[in-house]
Amino acid sequence: MAYTPDLRPGHKTKVKDSKTKKPIKKGSRGKKGIYVWELRIELPKKKDGRRNIKTHRFIGTTEEAEAELYKLRREYTNSYRIDPEKITFGDYLNRWLESRTDLEPKTRDAYKMYINSHIVPALGDILLIDLKPYHISDYRDAKLISGRLDGKKGGLDPGSVNKHLVVIHECLEIAASPEKQIIPYNPAKLVRKARKADKWKAAENYLVAKELGRLLTVLGKVYSCFSPTCLELTEEKKEILREVGFEEKQLMNKRILGGLLVSRLYPIVFFAAYTGMRLSEILGLRWRDIDFDAKTISVIQTSHYTDEGHHYGTTKEKKRKVVAMSKNLVAFLKKHKKIQNEEKLFRKDYEDNDLVFPDKRGRPIRNCTLSHTFSEFAEKNGFAINFHGLRHTHATLLLMSGVPVEVVSQRLGHQKTSTTLDEYSHAIPTMQERAAAIFDLIVDEEAIQTPEKLFVKQKEAAELFDKMVMI
Repeated sequence: MAYTPDLRPGHKTKVKDSKTKKPIKKGSRGKKGIYVWELRIELPKKKDGRRNIKTHRFIGTTEEAEAELYKLRREYTNSYRIDPEKITFGDYLNRWLESRTDLEPKTRDAYKMYINSHIVPALGDILLIDLKPYHISDYRDAKLISGRLDGKKGGLDPGSVNKHLVVIHECLEIAASPEKQIIPYNPAKLVRKARKADKWKAAENYLVAKELGRLLTVLGKVYSCFSPTCLELTEEKKEILREVGFEEKQLMNKRILGGLLVSRLYPIVFFAAYTGMRLSEILGLRWRDIDFDAKTISVIQTSHYTDEGHHYGTTKEKKRKVVAMSKNLVAFLKKHKKIQNEEKLFRKDYEDNDLVFPDKRGRPIRNCTLSHTFSEFAEKNGFAINFHGLRHTHATLLLMSGVPVEVVSQRLGHQKTSTTLDEYSHAIPTMQERAAAIFDLIVDEEAIQTPEKLFVKQKEAAELFDKMVMI
């Protein structure tokens, strides 16, 4: 069954003279006047959500203008006509993506990459009507075995493959919807998700308190070797940098040193570990979002780079969240702001965007660059963790220290506490032990008189994190 989009009927108007404001008449045919007409057809919306209107000039009678308008509408309608027995899945995927004007730029970029680099090369030539569940399940299995495109052996991790399946499912769900009815059913509904142990699952991607303290100490030493106003390195500083993986050619070139993102890692990593915020949230954070008096952070926006450039987006939960700060974090941020103000005065090309963690020129840092820089530094120095693991570290340490799941869930911005429990189930045995110990206290008379000591709220959780990380 072919699908034709529901274009609006369109309309015609007589073009008026700019001076007399009367319709422009070009003569007559019998008793009927010949006028200049503007014919307007409204097509499906553009990628950015704006209306897509086509206009044509036509000279003729009212009846002739009506006939011309009908002809134009039919031509445009046929150009948008979808025949599932003729259109390939690849062509339909791209049409579907063009129609998704509701997607965030970052999401659109990701979908485009999945489609052009993975899905279309594998499934694009199959006719839409011929696409079956086994095509999609074979695609899933192939990507898990040998789906990498970087020249390395092995497949994609299940999380990545499942993102591909989401795109395929969403696209085919529209095609099979009662509104479209292009295909009789959605074959992706019958395909299971990829199930395999994730390399960076929370149970493996976190540091214990001593490891976190050591990581921050090492990064702090690197940070202390750099000054926003002076790049002169003493032999002592050079020795510190050699120990953490810096090469001689880097130490000899001031320009290279000044441009290295690793020199700016310490404040970002410290902040991530102490708040559990996501990288995009951290890079989008502004000074105006921090209330030093109330000791709170308002997480309002995120920072992203796509093919179309930089943009700010909403949080993953699509709403503002508030994170309490500890005394250590408040003191740290005040010191960081002072250093940043010195950098502003030193650099003539500094752009003040009010960002808490910008690059050396005040501009937003690229998420992927910072993530890669951190992973590379961590691996060189013996830390088995990626940047998102700092979020897992924050949550795991709090849960293992007896902070209620509801409080940790609130700090992370999870909408359901069940999400927190599922993600951090590895912390449950320790929580169980603490619960057993607390029960011992409950039956003690002193504990009964002061039961409020057994409940740790979010601000207390932030202070507790200070005590856990001994730097």
